[in-house]
Amino acid sequence: MFIYQDMLQDNYARVTTYVNKYLLKMKFALHLDIINYRDINVLFFHNEQDVNFMINVYSNSNQTALQFLSQNIVNLNNTIIMTGNFNIRDSNWDPNFHHHSIYTDNLFILADSLGLELSPLLVRVTGVEHSRRFLS
Repeated sequence: MFIYQDMLQDNYARVTTYVNKYLLKMKFALHLDIINYRDINVLFFHNEQDVNFMINVYSNSNQTALQFLSQNIVNLNNTIIMTGNFNIRDSNWDPNFHHHSIYTDNLFILADSLGLELSPLLVRVTGVEHSRRFLS
């Protein structure tokens, strides 16, 4: 899926979002009129009468997507999840890393403005058990 019309390599989308076919009844759609940025997908879906948003982000080592979101935040009050690769190493989620990043503060401020908070850490790596079944 390409967000930009020209086919220059620098404009290729670097983030994509997959929706499981069992959720198709919720009628997910990409919302380019809200944010049209190569590293951010804003999807909306209907949950009964409400419209909810999901944000998927890829932020490179220069934190361009995080900066873009912080500077262009729009009214997405019904955001239920923001996920992705923010390229931020921090002791908040990596117990083997003993430093705090200033980008973490920016991410928390952004998440707070959307009414989101950090979810608890997962104890196990996802997909490992599933993969082992096929490797044995």
